[in-house]
Amino acid sequence: LALVMAIAISGGQSSAWGGIAAAALSITVVFIPQYFRVVRAETLRLKAEPFVESAIVLGASKTRIIGKHIFRNATRTLPLIFTLNSSEAILTLAGLGFLGFGIEPTSAAEWGYDLNKALPDVTSGVWWTSVFPGLAIVLTVLGITLVGESMNDLNDPRLRVRRKAKTKAGAAGARDRKAEARA
Repeated sequence: LALVMAIAISGGQSSAWGGIAAAALSITVVFIPQYFRVVRAETLRLKAEPFVESAIVLGASKTRIIGKHIFRNATRTLPLIFTLNSSEAILTLAGLGFLGFGIEPTSAAEWGYDLNKALPDVTSGVWWTSVFPGLAIVLTVLGITLVGESMNDLNDPRLRVRRKAKTKAGAAGARDRKAEARA
């Protein structure tokens, strides 16, 4: 969808500012609603949680409940979504550059454009010219995605409890094996 919108916005021409503006606008329009949906769904879910009802019963103000309980928990997944969207935006920009609708290659480095220009070289036996832009795209997207997943694992308290349980179970199992080995 972002590719089609960027092509339509730029009018099918790849200029310096036209390509940047079209790519930025199309990616923003496609990804922003996802943030609103996630925060709204989490807020509606959190409203019914017992800790929010307990705060209401204890007499906490609406501002305190929203700021301390709901906002903090509703925005917990946003860093993960941001990193996944960043990866998808890089792939979108590379796709636009590959098709010739991205940023003007003289104004900025464009991996998709470089990959497109390296395709004729592959058939003539100079394959390595396409490896480096493709590898740069893959490694960048993979790195950003792994950072996002790691941040989510570290920030999610439900996963933290599971990790602690696994390490305790692993330590208990190791002690049992040592005791059996001694006997």
